[in-house]
Amino acid sequence: MVNNKYRMSQYLFISYVLLFSTIANYAQRTQAEKYFAEAEKAYKLRQLSESMQLLSQAIQTDSTFAEAYLQRGLLHYELSAFDKALQDYDKTLQFRPTSPQAHYYKGVVYSILNQPEKAEKAFLKALTYNPKYVEAYIALGTTQEALHKRQEAIKQFDKAIQLNPQAKLAYFNRGIYYFNQKQYFKSLQDFQKVVQIDSNFVEAYEMQAEIYTEQRKYAQAIQVLTVYLKHYTLNSQIWLKRGKLYAKLKDKPRAIADWLKAKELGNEEAEKLLAK
Repeated sequence: MVNNKYRMSQYLFISYVLLFSTIANYAQRTQAEKYFAEAEKAYKLRQLSESMQLLSQAIQTDSTFAEAYLQRGLLHYELSAFDKALQDYDKTLQFRPTSPQAHYYKGVVYSILNQPEKAEKAFLKALTYNPKYVEAYIALGTTQEALHKRQEAIKQFDKAIQLNPQAKLAYFNRGIYYFNQKQYFKSLQDFQKVVQIDSNFVEAYEMQAEIYTEQRKYAQAIQVLTVYLKHYTLNSQIWLKRGKLYAKLKDKPRAIADWLKAKELGNEEAEKLLAK
């Protein structure tokens, strides 16, 4: 009878300990989530230092808060503190090993640090946990292109487009691939698709002009850049480039007019060309 009472009291003690522990953990997570929410507000207001402090408070309150580590890692990344970003992504994965975002952002940092082999592994890991992660396919393709795995790279861009037909970066990077392979027709199609999706994607206009220039179709190259300049007049590089194309066509007055505009916008190369 005594043993039964002892066992019962022991059981009750353990139950109370577990209950209070659960309550304490809940309170900690609730407070941590409040810090996290405040950090998000501060970030939206571009108060980065305050956002960082609040995320650190969230982590101090609940050291298992994976999302707080991830967001702090992204903030470190934005501030170019890449080593600290990697540390926070690793902490995220310690508590949430299947986080595709943490693996993806590790890959992004490795890409910046010029470690493509590590980046490739991270992007593949991200796709293991989220096979529909469009950005990861694009990043993986870009990385594999850098590793000269060109056939694999093109498959990643194709997959990204299959998942999201509006994925402009997938079209753009695939267009670069085709351009480098001198498959100009396919390349041009991809760059044209990019500007259909985003009419302000200046590099896609430049690449179209580059293709026409390679083919010595200078008038068509000028036409492409003129379409852009009708809407976006403050890009000195485009004025400079169109001026060079007019120069190729021996249209000196228009070339000078474009270079003058580029010079007004602070383009030093245009100033040198005018000096000649």
